[in-house]
Amino acid sequence: MNFTKIEEGIVPIYENEAKERMINARELFYKLRGIDTKTKFSDWINERTKKYQFLENIDFIRFRFFTKGMKKVLETSLHWNII
Repeated sequence: MNFTKIEEGIVPIYENEAKERMINARELFYKLRGIDTKTKFSDWINERTKKYQFLENIDFIRFRFFTKGMKKVLETSLHWNII
């Protein structure tokens, strides 16, 4: 999944190959909760998607990638139109 940063702000806005505007949910989480939060990102995003009835592949997408240390990460991007 390729994203291009198109706007800098409180959280950056990205654009995917289909020209859809997205934000990184993890970046939003840390901006809202702070880097030292005791809440896990996975719990927070799962609670939000249920509470607001977001639909996967419509309101948000999830994808896996490997970090430099070969740690497998599940990332979530939110479509800009739901924020």
